[in-house]
Amino acid sequence: MDISSLIEPLFENFENPIISMLAVSTVETLYMVFLSTLFSLLLGFPIGVLLVITKEGGIYEMKKFNAILGVIINALRSFPFIILMIILFPLSRFVVGTTIGATAAVVPLSIGAAPFVARIVEGALLEVDPGLVEASQSMGASNSKIIF
Repeated sequence: MDISSLIEPLFENFENPIISMLAVSTVETLYMVFLSTLFSLLLGFPIGVLLVITKEGGIYEMKKFNAILGVIINALRSFPFIILMIILFPLSRFVVGTTIGATAAVVPLSIGAAPFVARIVEGALLEVDPGLVEASQSMGASNSKIIF
């Protein structure tokens, strides 16, 4: 069931059909923005944390993993969205059951925004004073306590 079939009956009694269409489209847009923001944050936050903890000098230093993850993030950030959306049609069909509609658009929107969120999270976490991490380690905090 697509979100349009749920929204349209709410606005069908408007006298002007254009106002009705605008109202439905506005609600659909808000729906897509809310869900894609939620899912991109859920995908981007852990990736951003992984980028920081696996960097050289990080808590779980893994240079090769960090380099590969960095290349993937940079590639996804530079990919044009319309091409990414077409490439992700099979994934949208698998996850949502269709490639058309507001719900189907959430999958590529989320995946397209997640690398940007990851870089923002990485930048924010890199601003944490390394002395704070070192002090936490010297007081006996586990790596998981430092990360979370």
